[in-house]
Formats: sequence, C-alpha cells, structure tokens
Amino acid sequence: MPHNRDVPWSDEQVEMPEDLLQKWECRTEWLDDLHWVQIAEGPCPGCDADISGYTSNEPGPIYRQLLEAEGEPGKGLQVKVPVDCNCGFDHKQKDAGGCGRSCIPICAVSAPPRKDNHQEVAEDGA
Repeated sequence: MPHNRDVPWSDEQVEMPEDLLQKWECRTEWLDDLHWVQIAEGPCPGCDADISGYTSNEPGPIYRQLLEAEGEPGKGLQVKVPVDCNCGFDHKQKDAGGCGRSCIPICAVSAPPRKDNHQEVAEDGA
C-alpha cells in the first residue's frame, strides 16, 4: 500500500496487529563480539510509509550465551524495537516530520558470528 499523506497527525502508540507485524523485517548488526544493534523496518501503522527504528544492547556476555544456548539463530533473545513514524511529511501538523504514530515490533536477535579462535570473554565484558 502506498504512503497515505492524507492521514492526519495523531500522537499515539499503535498496537501491532499480526498481519502488519508480518510485513516488518528485523536484522541484527553485530558491532563486535558482545554489542549489537537491532534494526526494524516496515510500514507505518498510521500512514503506511516505510519507516525504521533501532535499539542496541548493553554490553555483557549474557547476550551471547542466550543466543548460543538455543542453537538456532533468533530463538535465544527477542527485543522490542521502538519506532516512531519518520516519513518526513507533516500530516497537517506543522514541522511534524511524520504522522505521529509509534509502534513497537518485537524482533528476534540473530546469533553472533562464530569466532574461529574461541576466545573467552571476561564477565565484565573486557
């Protein structure tokens, strides 16, 4: 569905219905052995524009352990990714930059890349 620029601005958080959630894509970008950024992209629940948001983890080996324990990527840890409409249109609200809706898709974090050298990670993340 194309971006509906006629939707009036409204400051509200929208629950993600299952059919809309299925249109969202999530990906994990690992910054190093313990730090990741989870990116969610999909249609705005208000105006149908393509929007995106991200969240990142706090450092700590527990994330890697959770992901590796399950054996399947994405089964060990799920995170909520807050997303505000950032479509770039004002939707009849001066300088809004979006339709005002926000949503929180839940994304599975993919397993970190395996290291060949199997270095042990200290509990403090150092």
